[in-house]
Amino acid sequence: MQTSSRRLDVPFVKDVRKASCQGPACAMIALLFFKPESGVEMKTFFREMGYRKGQWFFETYIVRGLGKHGIRAEYLTTKLPEKIRRDSAKLRRVIGIGFEDPSAKDELDVKSYDSAIEEGEKSGKIRKVSGLGREAICGFLKKGALVIATVNRNELTGESSEYKGHFTLITGFDSKGYFLNDPYLGAGIKVSFKRFERAFFYPEREGKGITTDAVIVHGLEKGKN
Repeated sequence: MQTSSRRLDVPFVKDVRKASCQGPACAMIALLFFKPESGVEMKTFFREMGYRKGQWFFETYIVRGLGKHGIRAEYLTTKLPEKIRRDSAKLRRVIGIGFEDPSAKDELDVKSYDSAIEEGEKSGKIRKVSGLGREAICGFLKKGALVIATVNRNELTGESSEYKGHFTLITGFDSKGYFLNDPYLGAGIKVSFKRFERAFFYPEREGKGITTDAVIVHGLEKGKN
């Protein structure tokens, strides 16, 4: 049982849009924490991440966007992502539709998605792990890192039994749970370990598989300021 505690003084970015995954806002929080003087606007940050508002958002975009500002982040996952290229079956596994659907081009920029994976692979910033449990997450927080986790928002809010993909940012922990700066739920939200662990997964769009995913934001790269 984790008995120590750690909590970082982290800024907050609000995003209460129900349809949003809040991933860009979590990435901006991390940017403001490690580079408060950056002055970057969200629309600029979107371009740096290779993301267009309204499309699907992915962990690799966070790694790429923060890297543009000299902030070291890595994507840890229990199942490595695959590049889609022109494979309709792979696209369907990622977002639930294939290239034959006319809305496909509006849902996901495949070139940007694939390039973000390729960049992460080449830099070693995408890593497969066997799991991301309490001990590992608290270990990162103790070292001053931020943890952006992919979760089921409806489990955290109790609004629905359906899955709602969502990004939340963990700022600390104590003996009973985590502290979140969650763009949708609010700043300094406390969530018990058990409730968080029930929410901490991502289901495949097709099939019965699940993954556990998080971006660990370590801080400034050496030599960067």
